Amino acid sequence: MVLGDYTIKFSDISIDYSQVSLTVQGPTGAPSTIIVPEGSNGYYPDSKNPKLVFGAAVWSKDKKPLLYLDIKSPLKKVNSDPLILSSGRSYTLPVGTIKVYKVTSTEVTFIVYLPDNPSKSITLKKGESGGVAYSFPNTDLKYYDFVYVNLLDITGSSAKFDVYMPEVTATKISVNRAEGSSSGSETSSTTTLISLYDGLLYTNEKLTIIQNKTKYELQLVSAVSTKASIKVYKDGKVLDTYIIGIGAIKDIPGTPLKVLISKSEPQYGRVSLTVYGPEDAKATPILRPANIAASIDTVPKRVMVGQDMVIIVTVENKGKGDAYDVNVAAPVPNGFKLVSSVKSWTFKSFPAFTKMPALIYVLQPTKVGKFDIGRVMVTYYDDQSLETGKQKVIYSQPLSGIIVYGLPEIEVSAVASNGTHEGNYVHTEAGKQVLLRFNVSASEGDPNYEFIKNATLQLIFPEGISGEAVIPIGDLKAGSSRVIQTSVNVADEGTFPIGAELVYQDPVGNVHSLPLGNLVTINSVPPVVITKEVKVWPEPDELPEYINKTLASMDNATPLAERLFEISKFYLPPENKSNPWKPAAVIFLLVALVAGALAFNYWNEVNRLREKLMRKKQRRPGGLPKKEEETEEITPKLEEIKKL
Repeated sequence: MVLGDYTIKFSDISIDYSQVSLTVQGPTGAPSTIIVPEGSNGYYPDSKNPKLVFGAAVWSKDKKPLLYLDIKSPLKKVNSDPLILSSGRSYTLPVGTIKVYKVTSTEVTFIVYLPDNPSKSITLKKGESGGVAYSFPNTDLKYYDFVYVNLLDITGSSAKFDVYMPEVTATKISVNRAEGSSSGSETSSTTTLISLYDGLLYTNEKLTIIQNKTKYELQLVSAVSTKASIKVYKDGKVLDTYIIGIGAIKDIPGTPLKVLISKSEPQYGRVSLTVYGPEDAKATPILRPANIAASIDTVPKRVMVGQDMVIIVTVENKGKGDAYDVNVAAPVPNGFKLVSSVKSWTFKSFPAFTKMPALIYVLQPTKVGKFDIGRVMVTYYDDQSLETGKQKVIYSQPLSGIIVYGLPEIEVSAVASNGTHEGNYVHTEAGKQVLLRFNVSASEGDPNYEFIKNATLQLIFPEGISGEAVIPIGDLKAGSSRVIQTSVNVADEGTFPIGAELVYQDPVGNVHSLPLGNLVTINSVPPVVITKEVKVWPEPDELPEYINKTLASMDNATPLAERLFEISKFYLPPENKSNPWKPAAVIFLLVALVAGALAFNYWNEVNRLREKLMRKKQRRPGGLPKKEEETEEITPKLEEIKKL
């Protein structure tokens, strides 16, 4: 046999079959010879620091020695300090991985992942220990307690534990069953023994073996971790009760049977044993029923439309019998869509007293309301149903009371009022108050399942505006609305946009926020008076005086006067139009007005010059002569006056 890096060879046997000789070749060093007494142990490389421990039982088959070899490897702790992992966390082992799957206040479920093996689970209470086996690929051989866990404590959602693995963590094995020869003498009276039964035996259960119409029964009385008590019957009468050590082989006096107990599981009240006997003996199979129990659950049961729901299916075999071809089908009801790709699982075998790792699939609700997810259906065979050919069917309890909620669409509008005017943009003065009114409405829907709760309108004030910033709204169902109002104080002059944000919870308690931007604007800037000169037309009764002043102020008023005459003649009475002297008179009058105005201006100018001349004379008493420039300034002015 080659086990990982170790080669074990059955090399010799004593004459009385009481002990065997093994040759063991390790990864380093020369081959060693190990003597294994029947019913005892041999150690490699030695008993003080063993890597491998051997147990042996030998009998004759076809006049040749046949060895039953039990190989063990001492467990060693793989972690230096206790591991503390919360639910969902994993730890990498020298071979494989262990994951803390589920933690409750009383127990912890671990999942162990090993190469070329399906995942295996183990559930332990505080202070308990247990292990999982490794199945060698393409063989019927198993490495028991390949991963062994000791649960030290449970704290909240974390598990504190140690992990042990064998000194030799081999994952490959090969056996070469070559023909060999035995040493020592054999007699013709040697009886050939075969394996009559290799399996489990539960407390108070009887294994029946028939040989030559003689009925032998083996009953398991009790089992502890190192020993088991077997009561033996012959044709219904008790022969004796035997205490057999784990790993030892026992001849049953008064019977042709040998019993080997390879493993004890007190927690299940069972042992794994092999019964050897003559070829003409036959063991009656024990048909044990499997007891499959399934459950379905999800947390939480109050969800929102479109939210993923993780559905957890658990399946456990609580019976003493194994289950085969197990199929687990999960429900997908109307109103939900399957998000995950799997909703059913199939297992070739499901051993007794084991629990499958949690089967998980994901649903997503598509509409609001109250729903029942349904039941899990499990179909399987066990030893009993294989005899009848009828498949067994069990159902879980229904998963009901699922409530799916939705959110209506929310709209918020606002107006501001200064007392006389309201709208999204209002004017006011600094120091005054402005009333704000908000309308919060929810779209149509099912008010029982579509609503918001604990809503508040949170106003965003710029500097210069003060007031209540958080306005409670409360719950708002689909199809309803609510009007709320508040007043704000305008402290400064300016333009103030007021924004808002709606904060609320959905029906399951998740917090949402809806930014609303700027809803209203308040302007408290006072108006500015701008003076601008504009052209103002005179009133009709002021027009003659205005025309007179205008013409009088012009250097050449004749063109304008002519235009005015052309305009005004159309409004004169008809008789005035036939009198040829009237137009001339009007023109003469206008010219006279202009001339008079000019004469008046010149008259004013002459008086001004005369007064100036008189002042000059008063400044020069005694008849002093005038300066030449003064004479030149006055003389032209006088000449102009004389001309007039």
